[in-house]
Amino acid sequence: MPERRKQKKNSDVVMEQTDGGAEIIIPKKRNRKIKYPKGFDPKNPGPEPDAERWLPKWQRSKYKKIAKRLGKYIKGA
Repeated sequence: MPERRKQKKNSDVVMEQTDGGAEIIIPKKRNRKIKYPKGFDPKNPGPEPDAERWLPKWQRSKYKKIAKRLGKYIKGA
């Protein structure tokens, strides 16, 4: 059977030469298109997510109101 070898594409690779004559191969980074969810308009994104969602539950203002009513939230010593 005949031998076939694939040739490497050099379009996505940057080659640099050093002072000693060695070649350095640096692959280029791709700029990929951003995939948005179905029906999402990037020009009119809507309201931003709630900033308190990253806080622990006991520090959130909504939880404090509910906990006070249930008797779970006690502030101080």
